[in-house]
This record gives sequence, C-alpha cells and structure tokens, in this order.
Amino acid sequence: MKTIAINGIVLTPQSGGILVYVQSLIDQFLAMDLEFDLKLFFSQNFLVQNPQYKAFRQFIGLPIEGDSPYKRIFYETFAWSKLIKKYKLNLFHSPISYFPLGISIPSVVTIHDLRSFHEPEYYNWLRGQYLSYMIRQSAHKAKKIIAISDYTQKDIIETLKVPAEKVVRIYEGFDRERFQVQYSAEQKKQIRDKYQLPEQFILSVGHLEPRKNFIRLIQAFHQLRQESRIPHHLVIVGRENWLFKSFYEKIQELKLEKLVHFTGFVAHEDLPAVYQMADVFVLPTLFEGFGFPPLESMAAGTAVACSNVTSLPEICGDAALFFDPLNVQQIAERIINLINNNDIKESFIQKGFQNILRFSWQECARETANIYKDIPG
Repeated sequence: MKTIAINGIVLTPQSGGILVYVQSLIDQFLAMDLEFDLKLFFSQNFLVQNPQYKAFRQFIGLPIEGDSPYKRIFYETFAWSKLIKKYKLNLFHSPISYFPLGISIPSVVTIHDLRSFHEPEYYNWLRGQYLSYMIRQSAHKAKKIIAISDYTQKDIIETLKVPAEKVVRIYEGFDRERFQVQYSAEQKKQIRDKYQLPEQFILSVGHLEPRKNFIRLIQAFHQLRQESRIPHHLVIVGRENWLFKSFYEKIQELKLEKLVHFTGFVAHEDLPAVYQMADVFVLPTLFEGFGFPPLESMAAGTAVACSNVTSLPEICGDAALFFDPLNVQQIAERIINLINNNDIKESFIQKGFQNILRFSWQECARETANIYKDIPG
C-alpha cells in the first residue's frame, strides 16, 4: 500500500487559513476508507495543543517548533531524507506552497497564492527571496500542483511557466455549520465582554499586514464617521504579522483610538459569535488566493462588502457588494449602502447562504485523494 506523507510541521494554532485547510483535509481523510496509508507530520507542541489527534496512529510528532522558521528550515533540510527511509514514504504532500529541501520522492504541492512574486515590497528581502525561490523550485519539481482557485491556477501557469496539465484546481471546503451555530444572549454577552466589543460595529478579519489594506479601511471608516455620522465602531480581528505599525499610526493621526478596536487572535469557538454580532463585514484586502473570511461572514448571516481583486469575485460570486480596494470613497460607499438599506443587506445575506453551498471539505478531500492515487510511487 502506498504511504503518503503530509507535512504540517510549519503549523501553529495561529496559522490562519492554511491551518484550516490542513486540519479539514486531514479530518476528512481520517473518516474515509482510503486506498493508501497516511503519515501526518507535525511539531510535538502542535499535537500537545490538539489532543484530539493523539489517538490516531497516523500522527507523528517531531522535535521542532513550527513558529521558529530558521530552526525549522535547518531541521527539515536534514531530517526528511531520514524520515522518508524510516517510514517508507512513497509520496510527499506539502500544503504550504513549497516543500523543503531534501525531498527525493514524488511530491504534490498545494500553492495558495503567489503574493511574494506580485507584492515583493511587502516582504523583507530575505523572506521574499526565499519564498519565491522555494515556490518556483517546488512547482517545477512537483508531480502535481493543487491550486485553490481558478485565479491561482491561472497565475501559477503564467507566472511560474509550468505546463497547464500539471496544475489542478481543487477548491478548499468550508465548515458552514461552525459559523451558523446558535449562541444564547448570555454567551454573546460573555464573548462581547471578553474582547471588549462595542454594541454596533463594522467587522474585518485578517492578519495585520500590508496586503490586508487596513489603512484604507480605517480611512473609509473615518470618512463615514465624519460625513454619515454612523454610530458604529470598527473591529479588526487578527494577530500582528508584519509591517503593521502604520495601522496604529493612522488611527492616532485620525484620532480614532476609542473607535477602532484590535482584538488580536480570537479563539476558534468565539469567532462565529463575533461575525454574528457585527452589523457589516468588510474585506478590503489587496490579494487573496482563496479567502475564508467572507465565506465565514456569509455563513454567520452578516452581509459582506469585499474587494473586487484576485480570487474574491470568483469565491464570493454574487453574494458580496464589491469595491475597488484602492478607492477609499468606494469602500465607504459600499459600507454605508449595507448599513442604511435593509433590503440590500438582506438580499446579500440570502445570496451568501446560497454561495457557501459551493464549497465542501468532503469534495476537496476526495479530489485530493484522487491525485494521490494517480501519481505512481
């Protein structure tokens, strides 16, 4: 029986969309009758933090931390040749857009986006060069490339110059039931108090980094407070990633310290309630390979205003009110349209409930397993 390795060493509880992708894929595999054996490699610390996996023989904890990039890169460079022999691995799947050095067996890579190629100014020089080199090398070496959207599939073929037949689009799935769970008034109050959420707020979700475009969202919010006199505050959920100080500086410049709230990381079990309590959700991002947050908001029953760039029109379909993310005036107009017009808001909420039905983790896992089966090894 073929033995498949899935590399999750890089993952931590704060890994965002990639963590959702890997865990959801694995959860589906564990429930399926597979024609191959799985070996799932994680850091020991990650498995301690996710005890639900300890009972499964497929999980292998390694003595390295996912959130120590330089140590991890050094460790993986020398460890994989030994791991391949020890566990008699036949196929290697990296879900993080590139695979480490030292992989000598047939491989599959899931490429989520090519941001480092298109927006190098948002990376420090070393990190940008490393990512671009590793992604390009992995794409050319891999037997198959999984792209998570049509946009990303086309981008990979054109930017990395790989044969079109090598790149397969498999949509990520979506756990809509998680965001549709019902919370009692007392539970919502506890969550509101825990994160110090205002009564009325506009919500955005994403790591604090330049591509999320929070500067323009803050400017649009300031414009709405000045011109439309909305009572809402702005809540931004996400951990600090890089080059985020300008967000705080803009808030101070516009004297919005009491009106813009950064929650930091929000616990998995609390996030659906935060979406549900928001009046409007806004995603002003400049680049997304797929985009979970607008789908999460749709499932929670909160209307979405969203950037009209990269994969987002494809993923959101007709269920979002789109804007040019470089146009502050347009961002403000879309937000106020949803706030002031209940008919428009309700229409997008209902379209959102339909749109999310297109994405299934079960189908994602089935199509991924078919790729594993089709590669000789």
